[in-house]
Amino acid sequence: MSETLVVPPAVAAVQQTSQAPAWDRTVSRHLVHRRSVAEVLLTDALRVSDTRFLVAAQWPLRHSTFRPDPEGRHDPVFAAETIRQIGLLIPRLFLGSPPETRLLIRTVGFALDPGAEPRAAFGASDVLCEARLSDVRQVPSRPGPLSLSMRVAFSCGGVPFGHAEGRLRTLTPQQYEALRTGRVQCPPLAPAGERPAPAEVGVGGEGGVLVSRAADGTVRVDPADLSHPLFFDHPSDHVPGMVLLESARQAVCLALGRGARLLGADLTATGFTEWAPAARVECVPGEGSWGFRVVQDGTATASGTLAFGR
Repeated sequence: MSETLVVPPAVAAVQQTSQAPAWDRTVSRHLVHRRSVAEVLLTDALRVSDTRFLVAAQWPLRHSTFRPDPEGRHDPVFAAETIRQIGLLIPRLFLGSPPETRLLIRTVGFALDPGAEPRAAFGASDVLCEARLSDVRQVPSRPGPLSLSMRVAFSCGGVPFGHAEGRLRTLTPQQYEALRTGRVQCPPLAPAGERPAPAEVGVGGEGGVLVSRAADGTVRVDPADLSHPLFFDHPSDHVPGMVLLESARQAVCLALGRGARLLGADLTATGFTEWAPAARVECVPGEGSWGFRVVQDGTATASGTLAFGR
């Protein structure tokens, strides 16, 4: 899955006089590839060392699709979206990646401690993210990293409650164009089958449903709303990785016959998932988790595991 950032030339340097990032305002939406300021989760970032960063994030009390559970815990989608945004921000703000660089997120995952997760009883939760980089690869002929791995520890009010990790690589515009020339930007899809009710897949409204059931019983990636504020904030020439991860969760919900809340997940993208033909999601139960594959034209384009709680 890829992300493209267009950063204004005059992005101000982050103040590094304090070792505590602030939650007063969001970072520039361009830094995290968002059109809507309302979908920006990050508020500040500080560089502590060559490989360690402190990033402030705010998880909202209310969202158009994602709401706290009965105990007040935020929807786990915010854990995945937070590391996605951090993976976009750090190379641009601190590592010298040019504005036109294309970023490809190859792996992403998270794990949460349900007993320690913050409860959003009266307002948003201020989440401190400690990001550590590893396996950063560079060449003298190109500014910024070619690839890197990242692990992020989440805490709120001094209480650790989870972590996330991922790996990304970068491409020049010319390299990306060679891979993707002629691809369609987020086309309207003909429904691949029967659309499940929101309650069947554990979402708050019809726009959050990302799958359908074909006549043969297979589950297809089939978003109900291609203008969804989180999943489709901007056009994309392929199915975004966040959509694939949530489609896999919804496929498991259909297999279970009920909505289910994630405690952890991981996804590896082995290729681009195109908008057509509709990709199918295969899921199988395992010991303590579910495995899944996204298959298109007989080839797996992504795979991973999902762990659920109550």
